[in-house]
Amino acid sequence: MNWGSILSKVIGSGLGGLAGALTGSVGTLGGISFYVASCKSCLTFDNLKMSAKARTSMHEVIGKKPLLEFIGPDAQELSLTIQLREWMGVNPLRSYEALRGYVESGEAIRFVMGGKPVGKTKWVIESVSGSANAYNGGQITSMDVDLTLKEYVESGTSGGLLSSLGGA
Repeated sequence: MNWGSILSKVIGSGLGGLAGALTGSVGTLGGISFYVASCKSCLTFDNLKMSAKARTSMHEVIGKKPLLEFIGPDAQELSLTIQLREWMGVNPLRSYEALRGYVESGEAIRFVMGGKPVGKTKWVIESVSGSANAYNGGQITSMDVDLTLKEYVESGTSGGLLSSLGGA
């Protein structure tokens, strides 16, 4: 099952008259497109956090401090919050369920910002959690969804978030 196409149908079909108000694409995550509009965001994210760690091991030495050994880089992580707003053409609950589908399928997807891939590899949505913050007649009309993505390194690739963003 291709969750990206399902999500783009859920999100894309609801834009209606707002499509003309779009002023630019922020990026994509698999089949999800993030846009900004002249008045408010149609589908956007914030609180993007990037994390890179080293894998190390401590070796005990009698009578001395332990020795730290660098084993290699760990898989990188990203986290972000997506705003799902009914009044901006998005069905919050269906969109959340589609994102949950990515988690349950383990599908590796690309994350692109400003037309450039984030990292050298694809990403897997490791976790999704939603917080409903507006209701109308018992229906969720606004939801903030927190995503955690983990770098998906295929055999033979090295990954590397900082180098793809122009860092050291």
